[in-house]
Amino acid sequence: MGGDVALNLGEIAVIAGGALERGDPSTRVSGINTLEAAGPDQVTFLANSRYAKLLPRCRAAAVIIDLITPPVGKLAYIRCPNPYLGYTRIAERFAPAIPFPPAGVHPSASVDPSAVLGEGVAVGPHVTLGAAVRLGDRTVVMSGVYVGEGTRVGPDSIIYPNAVIRERCELGARNIVYPGAVIGSDGFGYALDTLGRFHKIPQMGTVVTGDDVEIGCNACVDRGALGPTRIGRGVKIDNLVQIAHNVSVGEDCAMAAQAGISGSCTLGDRVQLAGQVGIAGHLVIGDGVVVTAQSGVAHDIPAGERWFGSPARPVRRAARIEAAISTLPEMRREHLALLRRIGELERRIAELEGRDGG
Repeated sequence: MGGDVALNLGEIAVIAGGALERGDPSTRVSGINTLEAAGPDQVTFLANSRYAKLLPRCRAAAVIIDLITPPVGKLAYIRCPNPYLGYTRIAERFAPAIPFPPAGVHPSASVDPSAVLGEGVAVGPHVTLGAAVRLGDRTVVMSGVYVGEGTRVGPDSIIYPNAVIRERCELGARNIVYPGAVIGSDGFGYALDTLGRFHKIPQMGTVVTGDDVEIGCNACVDRGALGPTRIGRGVKIDNLVQIAHNVSVGEDCAMAAQAGISGSCTLGDRVQLAGQVGIAGHLVIGDGVVVTAQSGVAHDIPAGERWFGSPARPVRRAARIEAAISTLPEMRREHLALLRRIGELERRIAELEGRDGG
């Protein structure tokens, strides 16, 4: 896999932030590929030791690799402290260009006369831009996107097809909103009357995102009931994630697919939520917390901790509980055996006491 770029191994080592080992720095490289598929004119990477078994069969010009994996045959290495980051830097050079619409407004787009478009903005087919919308310089809005009244999108942002950004939201610079995402929909807020009927609570807040935020396909970020739902700088939101009203997410957080955050939660910086994590409402999750897949969080989590399980607990305690649960069948058999022995002992004691009494 590669674009129209050609680099030599020496240049690639510098870009990756590593050092070339055993390779010829003048070797020309046309792309990057997997360990299995890379050819002599491509580089590859190893960031997970479980795939080290593929190294003896690798034909790549060089492997971006850590500092400790031993050499394999004559295979050239580019030693990096962080191979995955090194791979990312190289992939950025070889990635093919995304076919964006050209700068300007497509004839089929519906753009309110009061909307303000920055320099070099591209608006694709069948886009709707409401009154007083502002798009920053070089922002790209692809086909079928809806941007509601008064919404602002920062410069160099990309809004992919069929995304919806409702009224009065504010997105920072270099945001990427993927297809089908919905930003600023009403929060899930209802009040019950004495008859048990639901009454919709007006959701009068907004959504505010920082710079360099990515919101995945079909993810939803609901507007606040009062005040904004906030997504901090550098946050990465995977597909199908739900963020409820008035949630506040700190900087550089990451949330994997199908995670859900209930209303009015506060997440610190660098929080990581794995797939299908659920967080109950009004909780505080501290800086640097990691919650593993399918965990259900019902309590505040202090900074720096790692939790898993449903209900979620600190990882060491949860691991002990899981280990105990896995032995329950054996424990039950032992328990029943002990009950039988106790019953037999009680029967014998009763017999002996009966004899002594006789």
